[in-house]
Amino acid sequence: MGCVCWVWAWAAPASAYEDQASIDAELAYAHAVSDTAPAHGVGLGLGASFGLNNVLTVRGQFGWALHPSERRTVSVLTVAAEVLYVVDVLEIVPYFGAGIDALGRLDGSFDADFGIHPVIGFDWLLSREWTLGVQLRSIFLVTAFDTDPVYFKAGASASYVIDLF
Repeated sequence: MGCVCWVWAWAAPASAYEDQASIDAELAYAHAVSDTAPAHGVGLGLGASFGLNNVLTVRGQFGWALHPSERRTVSVLTVAAEVLYVVDVLEIVPYFGAGIDALGRLDGSFDADFGIHPVIGFDWLLSREWTLGVQLRSIFLVTAFDTDPVYFKAGASASYVIDLF
């Protein structure tokens, strides 16, 4: 009984995402539902997240996607901020949330639009420091809804998790 009490006294409290930050890298498929841009593209992203408590996380992300075409090639730059609701269930961690976006297109000229998006995904916790994930985002471009209504991203990510406290 004494051993059990000793182990219990020295055990650290479990913390899923609270007091943790992460640095994320993403490889994504991008699809533009658009009158002005080629549909299919491939993208890269860098991001960071911070766990507010055991169920809420905020994440920011910068992304770039290339949409090649015979007519013209378009580069798409994205900046996003999102709030995620994390359902921490051991090794596989599903989440969902919403965010805001700024999206810029570069194809000889530059134009920018703003949007909102839902996000759904899951993380696979390889260890306390490393995570692999999959996520889906549909960005609804509210400032260009008549010509470019939706920009879709499906990505796979790798994250390095840092305990802050």
